[in-house]
This record gives sequence, C-alpha cells and structure tokens, in this order.
Amino acid sequence: DGLTSLDDIFQRLLHIAASKAEQVQSQCSGSTAAILCADTTIIVPHAELLDETYRVLGQPPEPEWREIVAEWFRTHYSGKTHLAATAFVITSPAGTFQGVVTTEVSMNAVSDSLLQWYLETDEPRGKAGGYAIQGAGSMFISGVRGSLSNVVGLPLREVRDALRHLRLV
Repeated sequence: DGLTSLDDIFQRLLHIAASKAEQVQSQCSGSTAAILCADTTIIVPHAELLDETYRVLGQPPEPEWREIVAEWFRTHYSGKTHLAATAFVITSPAGTFQGVVTTEVSMNAVSDSLLQWYLETDEPRGKAGGYAIQGAGSMFISGVRGSLSNVVGLPLREVRDALRHLRLV
C-alpha cells in the first residue's frame, strides 16, 4: 500500500481490524455480544533505503508465493530481526478498545537447502510474512522479544487486559 512509517502502518492495521469488527457487528444486530477482531502483519526495514522507513510483508501472493517467500527470507529474515504487529479491536455494549502490539522476531542465518525444504512444506502459503512461528517456521527463530502469541496472530495477554479494562472479564 506504499505505507512506510510505523505510525501509518499501525493506523492501517487498526483500520482493517475495526472494519472487520463493523462487518461482524452489522451481522449481529441486537446482540449484546462482545466482538474481537484482529489483523497481523510482518514489518521489515526497507532494505534499499537507509532511513527509518519500513515495508509490510503480508500474505505472499499466488501463484508466485514460493519465489516471493524465498526473496523475503534472503533479503529480510536471514540473520536479521523484524517486527510482527497485530492490531485488535474489541467492541461491546461496555465500550470499545483498540490496540497495536509489536513483537521483535530474530532469525538465524538460513541456508538455501533449509529454505527450499521449508518452501516444499507449503506452510508459508497464506501466512503473514510467509512463515508460521507455531509450525515448521519455528526452526528459523533465534529469539522473540515480546509476545509470542502476537506473532501467531493474537496477543493474548494484551487482549485479556483490554477485556478487563472494559470489565468484560
């Protein structure tokens, strides 16, 4: 989408999560249920630029997902650290809460043979950033600073805190 600042990326993520919540709410007219929606993406520093700009790595597009994920690993992941960011929105009769949680994920240097094996698992398909930390993608991880559940797709502690803030638990 051409967004390059963290603030702009976070605002877009919040907009996506809020739009999901609105869609669900429109299908639940009259309901008093709480609705939780989230969106997760991977954010990497712009490899070509030396300034404080970033690039979003969403789900790798079909049909060339293998080539794209391989490029992401070689350029942005192997031996480097990136961010996993999740925006979440909770709407309820008690109010609305929204937040963005970031986690730093560091990866080991990745050999071509290991990367090719990983691509053959098909696990990267449909995954934000082309990997799943809860699956075979975990073998590349050298460290996580922050919420592990955030990298999976839902920051559980922060969601629990938000539910408490809204007095829903």
